[in-house]
Amino acid sequence: MTLSLLAKCGELLVALDATQVFQIHASADLPARQMETNLWSIELDRQTIPGWDLGQLFSYGQSTKAWVLVDAKFGGATRRFGLRVDHCVTVRKLPTVRPLPSKLYTARPGALAGAFSTEGIDELAGTPTGVLVDLAKLLAPAELEAGGRIARDHGGRE
Repeated sequence: MTLSLLAKCGELLVALDATQVFQIHASADLPARQMETNLWSIELDRQTIPGWDLGQLFSYGQSTKAWVLVDAKFGGATRRFGLRVDHCVTVRKLPTVRPLPSKLYTARPGALAGAFSTEGIDELAGTPTGVLVDLAKLLAPAELEAGGRIARDHGGRE
């Protein structure tokens, strides 16, 4: 496993493949406009990209402190989008990741690729476990289409 960005969304600790992280911004420093319930239009330099609140995607409530901008790989294509989190904790190699039961989280099949113990990670004292997010399986087809419309309609990157 490569390095992972560990971030919090409420009580949920998520790990994102650091090789797919493009940039990280404090929410207050990045202009974003809510377009739908959990769809944002993010202004980045001279482009517009879609964004989603990761806490809301996993039903952990709204995350408000930072945008993690990713270049996620979907088959042969790469799509840039933002994920809003509460805060980024650290970047590190993950301990052993164990698979989760496939029916554990059916709302986003495969998005939670596995779980890991945080034992021995000083920055995560009080957070016993985390989950590895598979960015390629995180968004539903309808969400990808809505995000693509934002990028196309506003001259952004799909």
